[in-house]
Amino acid sequence: MSRKSIITKALGAAALTCAVLAGTSTSAFANTGAGYIGDGYANNSHAVWCVQDSLNWAFSHHGVNYPALSEDGVWGPKTKAAVEEFQYLFSMPDVGVMAQDGIVGKDTGQYLIEFGNPYYDGGDSQPNTSYCYGYLPSNY
Repeated sequence: MSRKSIITKALGAAALTCAVLAGTSTSAFANTGAGYIGDGYANNSHAVWCVQDSLNWAFSHHGVNYPALSEDGVWGPKTKAAVEEFQYLFSMPDVGVMAQDGIVGKDTGQYLIEFGNPYYDGGDSQPNTSYCYGYLPSNY
């Protein structure tokens, strides 16, 4: 084996190792930057949109007959009422009961990630790779 071939293979192996390590060095399921969403909070329009989309998906895919929200990114009484309904219907006593306060905090955000649109929320297996992960507060 030539010296050039050995160096090429070594550099390739080093690059592959760096790529693997870079892919696994993310903060696994830890999102400390997402603020609460609701009355009295500085509601980011992307975060509100994520809540609205997650609620619409969760209701329609889990057999809940609830009127679809306009996904306009604006927090208002209809979005708050839908959050309260979600908190009531999706609260699981064996995992922990969500407060039914109409505020998307860490518990409600986690449930939205788990039960909402997997395309935008990532589901419970890959939430930190999704669009809404950066906007929904959660326990991940």
